[in-house]
Amino acid sequence: MLVVRLFSNITELNVFLQAGVIGGRSLQSAINPVGQAPVRDGLYRLHGRTLIFNAPASETVTFAATPATEQVTMSLQEIKTQIEAQTTGVLVRWTRNRRLILIESTPSAAGVAIDELGTANPLLGFDTSGDTIGTLILAATTAPFIVSLNHGSFSDSLILVTEE
Repeated sequence: MLVVRLFSNITELNVFLQAGVIGGRSLQSAINPVGQAPVRDGLYRLHGRTLIFNAPASETVTFAATPATEQVTMSLQEIKTQIEAQTTGVLVRWTRNRRLILIESTPSAAGVAIDELGTANPLLGFDTSGDTIGTLILAATTAPFIVSLNHGSFSDSLILVTEE
């Protein structure tokens, strides 16, 4: 079966090719009304919530804010540090618009898989009705493999066709 995927930029394509996953929610701070203190990029209400990995290893990240309360915004660096410290072989990166990227430090056939039961999933933009799974796609002759890669009709967009 041929599968066609559209990526908005090269970063998204690279994450896909490395069997990584990208959260569907931007953690970029909103613009504040004039006269209010600036809000830093990050996530509010993450304290005590979990992100459950099924691959590359079965591990659970439990986020802890300082002070220990949901009313604290955890910075992008704090989120990155906690995920990388509580997992084996997972690297955290961010897209231009601050969406969470999770990739393996050494890409393998296992990929990155996020369990649907993680309580942080809705906040980070991962699915709650099915696991989010990255699949390693290689230039090979047995599925899954790359059939073609082309520029899309939008600036920086790319179209990848795979056999799966």
